[in-house]
Amino acid sequence: MPIYLLKDRRTYATNMGIMLCSQYCTKDNASYLFFEGHLGSESFDMHSEKDMNVSVENDKRVTIDGNCFTVINKGQQDTMVGNATFHYKAKRDTTVDDVESNTFNNSQTTKLKNGRKLEIINDGDESKITGDQTLKLQGSQIEHIAEKKKITIGEGFSLEIMAGGKKQKSKVMLLLILIVQ
Repeated sequence: MPIYLLKDRRTYATNMGIMLCSQYCTKDNASYLFFEGHLGSESFDMHSEKDMNVSVENDKRVTIDGNCFTVINKGQQDTMVGNATFHYKAKRDTTVDDVESNTFNNSQTTKLKNGRKLEIINDGDESKITGDQTLKLQGSQIEHIAEKKKITIGEGFSLEIMAGGKKQKSKVMLLLILIVQ
């Protein structure tokens, strides 16, 4: 192991490594494996001067008892051929500084067990749905609109209000239409 890769000259006996380079070998232009065995400072360093390829014929398992930090200075592309499962057993925070885009080619199902809060700070909210929409609400719905509200209905409108287990129809609908106009 070249001496300039060693962090502390007193630990030569607990260091071992392999370094490969093409020409004028220094730690700044080499690929290497470095093992530190000093009690309390044990570590394993691996560096590729250019590309790194990892191939696993069967399963790959990684267990980290501490934290994991990953910095990718360019892009990342992941392709998953089989199913994927992610289970976060604690709080998860995600921050995206630029635009995020999601495409689901075969539907999406989302289940929230303890409520949801959505705050849109700038530029409003726009939804475009091609097809029907159904909302089933097992509770109350309250809308607070600070400014105006406009509803455009292209074809047909009906409203059924169940009060005391009885359907209320035309009188309530007529009153509603007069109020809206």
